[in-house]
Amino acid sequence: LFITTNKYRDFILRLEVNIDYPVDSGIFLRVGETGKSHQVTLDNREGGSIGSIYLPWTQGMVKKNPDGDRYFESSQWHDVEIYIEGEPARIRFYLNGQLVTDFQHSEETTRGNPTEGYIALQVHPGGDWIEGNKARFRNIRVKEL
Repeated sequence: LFITTNKYRDFILRLEVNIDYPVDSGIFLRVGETGKSHQVTLDNREGGSIGSIYLPWTQGMVKKNPDGDRYFESSQWHDVEIYIEGEPARIRFYLNGQLVTDFQHSEETTRGNPTEGYIALQVHPGGDWIEGNKARFRNIRVKEL
């Protein structure tokens, strides 16, 4: 897990990702001290999803994105852009310039989550991973709104 030292509320996150198959990964937004956050999934594996919104330790899956993987190719570099704004938060996830997810939280779906926090990159080992597979991140930039 890679995590920022600064906390953020409303921001644009830009980065490049390259994820082998199978790998369970994602990007955590507004991570609180207890790990509660918003996650944009990058689960490049059987039964996984690209661009779903998952809230660990609170509501779980609040937005499934079954079509997200059609924009994703394993072991290729992809441009990612994520916007998170407001409260309840609106999260937009772009992959290679294509809007994949546009999710507006409600009071109910965001209940119990921090309104600001750290940004973290997830690599979730175990499960169906193959030895030597990797999730790679580079050119990470954050712009506060």
